[in-house]
Amino acid sequence: MPGGPPDPWGTPAWDPDGLPPGDLIEDGVRPSRLRRRWTALPGRTRALVVALVAALALGAAGVQLRGWLAEREQARRVELSASIGVLSDSTTPPGGQVSFFLVVRNEGARPVWVTAVEGSAAGLVLRTTDEVDQRVPPGDEAAVPVSARLTCAGYHGGEGLTADVAVRRQDGGSLTRTVRPDPAALLLDVASTVCAVQPGARDRELSGPVLGGPVDR
Repeated sequence: MPGGPPDPWGTPAWDPDGLPPGDLIEDGVRPSRLRRRWTALPGRTRALVVALVAALALGAAGVQLRGWLAEREQARRVELSASIGVLSDSTTPPGGQVSFFLVVRNEGARPVWVTAVEGSAAGLVLRTTDEVDQRVPPGDEAAVPVSARLTCAGYHGGEGLTADVAVRRQDGGSLTRTVRPDPAALLLDVASTVCAVQPGARDRELSGPVLGGPVDR
């Protein structure tokens, strides 16, 4: 009893010896050896092979996706630490100058760019005075100049001093990290000395020329 159209991949009616697979002959295109072997397999075996190949492909895609997500997360992670630095110059300008810095260390795996700093403790305020776009390579540090303004009426030794450091990531994203400068004794000792000598000092700038400043005796 006829059962539908003939199978185009069946054995050709005319199959001369030595004819390369895939050559065009009167009965059509001869199936390749791999195709003939595949069609000779039982249906259940072919389904199992297809499922195995699909599982391997999905597994490889999953590994690649996890690697991409891990790399992306590493690129987005920003880890910072900080300390207070000081630079003194006894000759320029005349009478000398003291400059304070927030030294930002990049503990992450990608470079970041520091764009702003704002810090505070009771009676003490740190802030960048100029535009900043300072690159900090991974495992390295950069000294960001800061203004340090002191009001002795509210100052209690600088306890709880923290700084908000705004950074730009390598991918262009921006974020802010709060750090606790450690050590910060270089700045806090100066502030304590100023308040001991001039307890009425208000909004006094500690970073700048010495003559006419808070440490001028």
